[in-house]
Amino acid sequence: MKKKRFVTVVGGKHYLGTEVFSPGQTLVCKKEPQNSHDAEAVWVGVSPSCQAGYLANSPYTVAKGTMSAGRLYDQVPDVFRVRVLFVAGSQVICRVCPEQ
Repeated sequence: MKKKRFVTVVGGKHYLGTEVFSPGQTLVCKKEPQNSHDAEAVWVGVSPSCQAGYLANSPYTVAKGTMSAGRLYDQVPDVFRVRVLFVAGSQVICRVCPEQ
């Protein structure tokens, strides 16, 4: 049985806002190795073509008890899914889907 991994989705205010997220919703995640700001950036979308944010990768944005994008990066495929657990302010807490 794989260990449960939790992540924080941030940046919603720059994309669709947090109103588009709801508990139980599945989100698409894609690694962005060519990202000029972060070599371990992970794009998050409500669909494969609709960006909603990024996985948190800074000590200032990673919620306590969740993994940073950098810690998760080598443990998941280039495209994977997460499931929304809850929304807390501007942060969306998700669990990496177990099939990863």
